[in-house]
Amino acid sequence: KPDCPGGGDESPLCNNDQCSIDNGGCSHTCHRSPFGALCLCQPGFHVQNTTNYKKCEDINECIENPNACHQYCLNTNGSFMCSCAEGFVLQSDGHSYETGIRLLTTRQSIMEWFSPTLRTYGQINLGPNMRYIIAFDIDNRTNTYFWSDLVTNIIYSRTERANNYTKLITSGNSFIADMAFDWIGRNLYWTDYMLEHVEVSTMDGRYRRILFHENLTNPWSIAVDPRAGLRYLFLTDWGKNPRIERASMDGQQRLSIVNDSIEMPIGLTLDLIRQEIYFTDHHLNFIEVVNYNGENRRKILANSHFLHGPISINVYEQYLYWYDSFSNEVRRLNRFEHGIKAQKHERILSRSGIISMKMSHQIYQPYETNPCQQQSRCTQLCLLSHTAPLGYTCACSTGYILEQDQITCAKDHSPFIIYMRRDTIGGI
Repeated sequence: KPDCPGGGDESPLCNNDQCSIDNGGCSHTCHRSPFGALCLCQPGFHVQNTTNYKKCEDINECIENPNACHQYCLNTNGSFMCSCAEGFVLQSDGHSYETGIRLLTTRQSIMEWFSPTLRTYGQINLGPNMRYIIAFDIDNRTNTYFWSDLVTNIIYSRTERANNYTKLITSGNSFIADMAFDWIGRNLYWTDYMLEHVEVSTMDGRYRRILFHENLTNPWSIAVDPRAGLRYLFLTDWGKNPRIERASMDGQQRLSIVNDSIEMPIGLTLDLIRQEIYFTDHHLNFIEVVNYNGENRRKILANSHFLHGPISINVYEQYLYWYDSFSNEVRRLNRFEHGIKAQKHERILSRSGIISMKMSHQIYQPYETNPCQQQSRCTQLCLLSHTAPLGYTCACSTGYILEQDQITCAKDHSPFIIYMRRDTIGGI
């Protein structure tokens, strides 16, 4: 509308309807303006670039907003679609939910289970004479529990339907801090905090070996992702060189992926879908996340007002669960919220003495074909490998060596030094 008589204050382009000719050259909406045709884009699109302001191109919401979907994101023309991993159901609010998932916790001699909402709970009977359980894991396919007792230093196993437990490994351990079960290769991994090494054995405990020990001082949490193309082992060490480390599951290609601004990494868990690692620092009081390559590191929560000695941590859907050792509480927060919203975590369970927590359901252990069962002729251990052409390597128990065929194990007659350390006798 002109403000001066004769419209002298108006742009000459106001009377020139450029939008009436070929839509003003706009690929979407053309709007008349004092500066001529103004091109506008429909929702889900934006102007291509500054040199061609008339053409609209699709916004890739999956890249622009990595948290647009909680699991899988598929970009579409002008929009995007969320989908879920097998076993999950997509909800109308974009979240996914699966019934039957249980949060397992250990405190002293007790293992308990809870639903993620804490509405139902119960105890798991591992057997008599248990005294102090710290490390444990589960084979969700067979409902077999693996755990160690800190007092006896014995590794046990038991299925839910069994009448009693089985002693898998009864000697050679000092302080087992954590366990990780390889649900594809069917092996059990654990860290020994006092002996400063990582060990692996067959799930029946028949064959075992030290996977590696160099440059380890206080190894603690351990987790594995044995899926094809990955086959990684992750662990925390809060000794002389605090770090998060990644290695192939056969012990090769060790790599420090987080080694700065970290003091006492205790809790560690994996998001298999996003291929990310969540970890806690017990001293610096933070929860952070990083991808499998050590990239895109970011803080989830870092405030001594909200965190006091966080230890064990787990992921379920959009939530992070952790145990606060100062307040003796299990807490959770929405890991996709940021800023002030991220500080609105919930106190969902009060329990003193919780050391370990893990989520239990088959969706946390997606099934794949085991290359060791299909092809392996290994006489003792068959370890999944990130780099081996067949997806695995053969290995031998301590005291045996692999022969030239890389399959057969033979007794190692090389001389070695015997040493005694507290209540342990070992050899070098």
